[in-house]
Amino acid sequence: MVTGYAVANVIILPMSGWLGSRFGRKQYFITSIIVFTIASFLCGNATGMDELVVFRILVD
Repeated sequence: MVTGYAVANVIILPMSGWLGSRFGRKQYFITSIIVFTIASFLCGNATGMDELVVFRILVD
């Protein structure tokens, strides 16, 4: 889990500024909240470890 979290952070953190300026901060923030909520729900309903890892990367 830690590796997936680290990889997700390395990818998304540098892109956050660009995505915010490209689509607007408010739109980017709302989209991030929606994706986080859906991915958290999917983590709770995961039936296997492979699903949990993929959904957990989405949450991060």
